[in-house]
Amino acid sequence: MLLSFNNSTGGKITVEVIKEINKYKETNKPLCIFVTFEGDDVLNKEPACTAFVLNEKIVLCKDTSALDAVLQDDIEKIVFSSKEIFSYADKQGYEIKNLSFDISLAGYLLNPNASSYDLEKLCAQYEISVPETDEEHKDYAVLGAMPKLCAVLKEKIEEASQSSLLYDIEIPLARVLARM
Repeated sequence: MLLSFNNSTGGKITVEVIKEINKYKETNKPLCIFVTFEGDDVLNKEPACTAFVLNEKIVLCKDTSALDAVLQDDIEKIVFSSKEIFSYADKQGYEIKNLSFDISLAGYLLNPNASSYDLEKLCAQYEISVPETDEEHKDYAVLGAMPKLCAVLKEKIEEASQSSLLYDIEIPLARVLARM
C-alpha cells in the first residue's frame, strides 16, 4: 500500500501500486479508469500511468499490460476522456469492451460552456466532497471521488434527457474521432 486516507464518509481510501489487475476485475461493480498520457500529439500519446478506482481502493499501474487487459475485458468501465483511450486501444489493435460512461463527456453535455472538465472542477461543480489531504496526494483524493461523481453525473444526464445523446452519439463519436 502506498498511502491511505479517510474519505468524506469516514471510510478509508487506500492507494497501492501493482503490476497486475486480475484480482480487481472479479467484481460486478464498474471499474473507474483514469489514464495519464504523455506525448505531444493529442491522439498519439502513450499511457504514463493508469489509476483503477473501485470502491474505496485506488490501484496505480504503470505497466500498460494491465490497462490492455482491463480494456479488453467484459467488466463495465467508466472512464475519463474516452477519446484518448479509444485512440490508444486502436493503436494497440483491439476494441474496448463494455465502456459504459465517460465522465468528461457527461460534464461537457451538462455544461458545454465550462472552461475545463477536469475531475477536481467537476467534483466542485457537483458538490462531491474530496477528502482533505496534503498537496502531494491531492490527485489521489480526487480520483477516489470518481465513483460518486459518476453516479451524480449519470443522474443529471438522465434528468436533462441527455442519455441518448451521450450513449448513442457522443461516446461513439469519440471512438470515430480517435481513429482520425
